[in-house]
Amino acid sequence: MKRLLCALLACSAGWVQAEGAHQHGVARLEVVAEGPTLTVTLDSPLDSLVGFERGPRTAAERSAVQAMAQALHNGTTLLQPTPAAGCTLRGVALQSDVIDSALLAKGASPAGNGKPPAAGGHADLEATFTFDCRTPTALKGLALGGLFSAVPRLRQLDAAVAVAGVQRGFKPTPAKPQIGW
Repeated sequence: MKRLLCALLACSAGWVQAEGAHQHGVARLEVVAEGPTLTVTLDSPLDSLVGFERGPRTAAERSAVQAMAQALHNGTTLLQPTPAAGCTLRGVALQSDVIDSALLAKGASPAGNGKPPAAGGHADLEATFTFDCRTPTALKGLALGGLFSAVPRLRQLDAAVAVAGVQRGFKPTPAKPQIGW
């Protein structure tokens, strides 16, 4: 499975270069299932999540980051694995080169400051959602409607899926917010 994941990530990197490394309204989603563990990684331009691409400078911007972080920490309403698989959210990790980790923490107050801007002025946020699934063989898809609802600036996901016997790409949108395998 690790070889499959490496191949998937190499393929995914090719997608990004071909389509442009940074597109507002478009995020990357990588879905990997290995045994009972489902890992979903969202890599999005900050602009798509909060409307700006730098560390927050004002109280209103810090509040916007905090609200976005809290929405992402509630991963079970954003990402819904096949119900029959019995998946429960184990954890969510958020990381950005321009936002203090304290501001991205679950239950954070909007007091954190931004970090210096990333090179190139186009900052991203990476969110990793880890699920434990009681019946991984029943895992056949992922509903993303909650993610599109929570992030209205998001128009499309470039999704790559690597699960037992399946390695595919998808382009879910608000109108078609599901991926299945």
